Amino acid sequence: MGLSYPIAANARAALLLQDEEVFAANITDAKAKAKGPVALVTEWLKPTPDETDILVKAADGHIARGFVQTYADDQDEPVFAVSFWKHQSAEDLKKTEEDEARLRAQHAREHTNDIYFTRPELRRKRFPGRSQRMRDVHPDQIDLFSEEQE
Repeated sequence: MGLSYPIAANARAALLLQDEEVFAANITDAKAKAKGPVALVTEWLKPTPDETDILVKAADGHIARGFVQTYADDQDEPVFAVSFWKHQSAEDLKKTEEDEARLRAQHAREHTNDIYFTRPELRRKRFPGRSQRMRDVHPDQIDLFSEEQE
């Protein structure tokens, strides 16, 4: 059985789903089943004391499917990481498209050749966090090859 994720509005609903028809393996299937845009998200879910037993049993049933991971917090209470297909609103889609456009523009500016084949002074301007390999000479250092000794 391949990895599939549920289509849900939040992590709690995704964890409690049992219906096989609301699981999708890829985004195309998820969009078709949800009848709209979806995105794969991972949310953290910390159950309340009342629902701990119910959610632990549900998570145990879904761990083999691969979309639930179980962790423990500092008080040894269960915490779940649930991955699922989440319905997207128009605002979410617009924000996602803007983020992707910004990342594409950023990656278009960067090129591996710029790192290796540009002049060092341009490289220092472009990548300011990098330190120079050649350090300035300390003023107290002896100059063994001065021009005056000729």
